[in-house]
Amino acid sequence: MKKKLCIVAIVGIVALACAGAAAAYATMPHGEFLCAGETAADTADGDVYATVNGRPVYEGQVERAMQTEALMYESSLQLIEIGGYLTEEEMAEYEAAYPPSTQEEVEQRLLREALLTGLAEERGLSVTEEEAREYADNINDTLEEMAEAGDAAAQYMLDSLETYAAGMGMTYAEYTEEILVPTWRDALLRSALCEQVEAEEGPDAWEAFVQDALENAEIVYP
Repeated sequence: MKKKLCIVAIVGIVALACAGAAAAYATMPHGEFLCAGETAADTADGDVYATVNGRPVYEGQVERAMQTEALMYESSLQLIEIGGYLTEEEMAEYEAAYPPSTQEEVEQRLLREALLTGLAEERGLSVTEEEAREYADNINDTLEEMAEAGDAAAQYMLDSLETYAAGMGMTYAEYTEEILVPTWRDALLRSALCEQVEAEEGPDAWEAFVQDALENAEIVYP
């Protein structure tokens, strides 16, 4: 099942790494993708929602992340259906196990990500733009290979991403460079922090580390 869910995993990873952009995939009309891109492009960061150890999370980030969550939930189910990855029984189990995120969960995720990115930087960890770009390119290459092999879900995703980028007034190459690369940098920083913590404290230390970091973080709501 892991191989069959590969495309679904990529969808989720790309969605979470798009700086809270409101991407929509699967079988929705391309006008919907265009509209989603335009909505994300027009959503200003606005006021500060909260600061985490001095690192700001903006209300616009929360709004775009909520748009993403709602669209991605429905489109991920569509992608699974398109690809024929799960039986009807497995689909029901998947929906029960992975319900859509609530606004509180999205807000807490953004705060946690800001905190962990900051902690990684404080520890001197770094990810270069080249490393982040290579990671983004690997995902794109994987999607293209799957599409060339006849995977309909991968082709829908590629088409949708290009249309979405157009809605933001960008080519997909520009979208990758300006949005995906910087946000993959932060995601890879958090991954590097996890690897460091587990190397120093043991393979099961990460969750406790995160919980302790949250309990000791200075989170300020204006």
